[in-house]
Amino acid sequence: MITLYDFDTGLPGRAWSPYSWRVRFALDIKDIKHKTEWVQYADIERRLQELDIPPSQNLPDGTPRYTVPAIHDSSTGAKVSDSYDIIKYLDQTYPDTPQIIVDSQDEFLQSALRRDWGLVRDLMLPTGLVLGHIALSSMEGESRLKYQRSYEKAFKATNGQHASEAEPSNTHWKQAGESYGRADAWLTRAEQLSGGPWALGASPTWPDIVLVSSSIALFITAVGEEGEEWQNVLQWNEGRWLRLWSRIKPYSRVY
Repeated sequence: MITLYDFDTGLPGRAWSPYSWRVRFALDIKDIKHKTEWVQYADIERRLQELDIPPSQNLPDGTPRYTVPAIHDSSTGAKVSDSYDIIKYLDQTYPDTPQIIVDSQDEFLQSALRRDWGLVRDLMLPTGLVLGHIALSSMEGESRLKYQRSYEKAFKATNGQHASEAEPSNTHWKQAGESYGRADAWLTRAEQLSGGPWALGASPTWPDIVLVSSSIALFITAVGEEGEEWQNVLQWNEGRWLRLWSRIKPYSRVY
């Protein structure tokens, strides 16, 4: 049994971290039995230290940084943090399951196989601007304050408000639409090269799950499939995002 550590919210879909979504999709694609232990946002560092889970990175001054996702695999005793490292661990430890981080000989597709892919950031930032105020409103107490401080490092204040409290403007929606358009163009080209229906061919791999985790999975989490914001996205790119969500939805179970 694998325990996935993720931070809790009051959102309809509960799971808001795009990085945790990557691991959740990978576990479901691999059909590996797992459960989620929900941690309050303000308690992430304390809880992971209690569990002796290694930090996801060390800051330039040497300070360890603890973030979700993290996992504990009771069958091997392994404790791993950072979404990329976790998925590499799952691929290596469970080689008979579908592999997520795979190679490609095509130069265009290789760009998407890196740990840090620019197109993902291009999606995550406008998605956060459109939905961040909803996520913040679902939190309480110290977790809300700590999340807001983290959010404000990534997003500028607008119209005298904290970005995390501001309703999205038409400009934010325009930026989101443009970013999703660039992702649609990349996916279209990738599917042409690989034969589809996924970015690298017949099954979902790293490019698919990181794009979905940084975009439409967050819309579903924040507002649900009937939400007005999600309905807006469905109008973009000739139905691309509904088709993609329909394909990956079976792997979005939250345990």
